[in-house]
Amino acid sequence: MKFTFEQTIDDILDLAKDSYKKNHIIKILWGIFLAAFSFSIFSDMYANGFQVSKVVGYIIIFGILSLFWMAFYRFLRRRIITMMHKKQRTTGPREIEISNEEIKLWTPDSATTFKWSAVTDLRQSDHNYFLYLGKAQAIILPMRVFENEIEEREFLDLVESKIS
Repeated sequence: MKFTFEQTIDDILDLAKDSYKKNHIIKILWGIFLAAFSFSIFSDMYANGFQVSKVVGYIIIFGILSLFWMAFYRFLRRRIITMMHKKQRTTGPREIEISNEEIKLWTPDSATTFKWSAVTDLRQSDHNYFLYLGKAQAIILPMRVFENEIEEREFLDLVESKIS
């Protein structure tokens, strides 16, 4: 199977979002923050007695902090990826050839061959397939490259047979 496509900044952002979902450290840090926040609330209620107005105040503060974090993280992720894009070519023409033996990837600057043993995971978003080569590095294959569902199914069958 051979696919030719234009990799876009949206494809890169989609990979970043998928990597974030897969990242357990961020989830653990969020859990620690939530536990510390909850401990603060309950210790205050234990010391001063239960007051509805304080609980509502804590919930509002927590909601505002959560919204701020989500907005800031999205802004920061987009900014970092945009800066990376300016330093190196993360977008542009791509050609991927997938065979039983290996995966070949061509960009305007390089040609790389990956053995199937390098592929650790196949994940998909609403718009892309990601062939992970570790925790955060992946080959992006947009779903738009498939001419029909049969071709897409052949791709999925081949990848699943190689990485399972």
